[in-house]
Amino acid sequence: MKGRAVELIKLCRDYGVPFASGDITFDSTIDVHSAPIDYNTKSTWNVVEWMKNEQLSHGLILESAYQDKSQDSKSELLPFTNVTHDFVNTLDYVMFDSRHFQLQKRLDVPRSFCDLNDRSLQNGHLLPSSVWPSDHLAVGAVLQLRDDGSKV
Repeated sequence: MKGRAVELIKLCRDYGVPFASGDITFDSTIDVHSAPIDYNTKSTWNVVEWMKNEQLSHGLILESAYQDKSQDSKSELLPFTNVTHDFVNTLDYVMFDSRHFQLQKRLDVPRSFCDLNDRSLQNGHLLPSSVWPSDHLAVGAVLQLRDDGSKV
């Protein structure tokens, strides 16, 4: 997961996405898919330290594609995206900057244990299962770039 985060940050940096917390530097010799990486070596993996910063910020105004807009709150429509025998929580999100994108539709995702277990099998709501082959529910959205003449 951290390798993917580094790839995303590098992509943002390469395309000029401004970071309010300042420039991010990388050791160009790091292969994010190779192991092992010493996460405690700041000179080699300073992006991890950057991500641990409690004051971490960016210039994007992000909202969740699964935000419950029927209430005046920041609650999510998804009570969970991961359900195991000892863990139930939302781990997966689709985030977008609503100044530049408009949500068209989102992937329908089960929102109750009954939805996950429509055959009423014992422990049929646990992930993965024969119906839901991953330990995470897939989330997704169709976004449309706003055509307001502004530069993204």
